Amino acid sequence: MRTALALIAILLAAPSTALEFEILTGGAARADAKVSPDGAVVAVAENGTGTDEVTRFASGSSSPLWSSPDGVTIGGVSNAGALVVGGSFGPGVGDAVLWSDTSGVSSVPPLAGDDRAEATDVSSDGSVVVGTSSNGDISAVYSLDGLSFIALPGIPSFPASVWANAISADGAVVVGMGNTPTGGQAFRWPSLGSAPDPLGFLPGGVISAAEGVSDDGSVVVGFSSTANGIFSWEAFRWAAGVMTTLGLCPASTSLTESRAAAVSGDGSLVVGSCGLSPSDFYIPFKPFVWTAATGLLDLEDVLEGAAVDLQGVDLRSATDVSSDGSVIVGTAWDPAISEYVAWKLTGLTFPPPGVPALPWLPALGLFGALGVVAGRALRAAGLR
Repeated sequence: MRTALALIAILLAAPSTALEFEILTGGAARADAKVSPDGAVVAVAENGTGTDEVTRFASGSSSPLWSSPDGVTIGGVSNAGALVVGGSFGPGVGDAVLWSDTSGVSSVPPLAGDDRAEATDVSSDGSVVVGTSSNGDISAVYSLDGLSFIALPGIPSFPASVWANAISADGAVVVGMGNTPTGGQAFRWPSLGSAPDPLGFLPGGVISAAEGVSDDGSVVVGFSSTANGIFSWEAFRWAAGVMTTLGLCPASTSLTESRAAAVSGDGSLVVGSCGLSPSDFYIPFKPFVWTAATGLLDLEDVLEGAAVDLQGVDLRSATDVSSDGSVIVGTAWDPAISEYVAWKLTGLTFPPPGVPALPWLPALGLFGALGVVAGRALRAAGLR
């Protein structure tokens, strides 16, 4: 009893988190969002709108960066949004795109003999951009120095079947995926000039991919198949040579797969989605957040328990997180317009170390905690 009273006192004393949820875009057939490491700028790619476009959001205003009638992608954003990278595609062709707040848009063509290039991430200071050319060669683009691809070392026996997905804040470590004799596998390049190291699979798995990396490159997140099947994905966190599953969303969601998309600078907070793979094609249905103390949480449950107004949308995925973990971005389905929108969440925090109970809740105070519990009960009962 005394322990319970002490816990209640801790929860009541915990400061209420100022959570702010914002819908950024008007709707598209597909959307993706990235946030700068300092959390100041969000960039969103919208496709299926007639004119596909990448838009930059900062300080309550938005500005279009580049567009194409045949598809755009967003790869990453440097600090303060000074450099935004991605891709722009036409019929059978495509270039990596770099937008700078000083020089505007620059296009980077593919390697010789290729027809498609894409920039997939950028270091915090904008000095190094990673991307992929259509034959699969990993490449590093020194963003404002020559605007050309420089191939990174490939995987023995499969030098032209590797993809770079993310780069560490200091531009030293690259992570991604490469083909091997047994299938695709997550890899980590410990430096731009070094050969990649395989990260392995979750138990029973035969395919894996790395999607995000911590500021110093020591923590990698992504997804791996499991013993449940070749296209049965679970999110992983890799550190100190060990790959660990992050688990799945609550059983009440009926979602049997998860994928990690990004990780905070210190490697403690992971964001991603829970979903399903009908016909071997993964579809996200719920965003998740994970910490070692909390495990994997359905982010929508947490926000509903905190009485956050989600403005009528159904959250589908968390696609990126700022370095300090205070800003999370992602996508949602808006049933009012039957399109996808991008969203931004600011101010989510977690219990400090040592709080012994309800470790899976953010520091929302006792009533926020009870709200999450009630929200899950209602969802399980089919009442919302």
